[in-house]
Amino acid sequence: MSESTLEKYVPTYWNKEGKYQNESEILYGLYIPTMGMADTCLGEALRLINAVYYDLYNNAACNLLFGTGMTQWRYGKDYLVFLKNFIDDKLYSRLYRECKAVFQCYDEDDSFAGNDTGAADLAMDSIVEQLWCKYQEENNADSQQV
Repeated sequence: MSESTLEKYVPTYWNKEGKYQNESEILYGLYIPTMGMADTCLGEALRLINAVYYDLYNNAACNLLFGTGMTQWRYGKDYLVFLKNFIDDKLYSRLYRECKAVFQCYDEDDSFAGNDTGAADLAMDSIVEQLWCKYQEENNADSQQV
């Protein structure tokens, strides 16, 4: 592949410019404890997609793909497998391929350019949308009880 065909992908949440950046930061503050797992499954999904995102763009996904510590959460299930409960199969496949592509480029000391770029952002969007709906439902129920 020639250098001219390579495109540089810049992840949006990494740069604090995600589609739901403000919502994700609010939800993170509300649902994610400073240590340990979140109290809800969707809260845990938000915690894990943030961990996946961090490992993908900070460590070239090597912890996710080759599993030392970070890959395993408290009950021994893989982060990506847990997230599969909250994103559709097609997006899950894209996210997994993106992790592999980023690692392969890092391993080969090459620039990252792939057709599946942006899957981590889409997964983040999906989880934030779901948790934001839950948050709004909870707040509407609380305001109606007053």
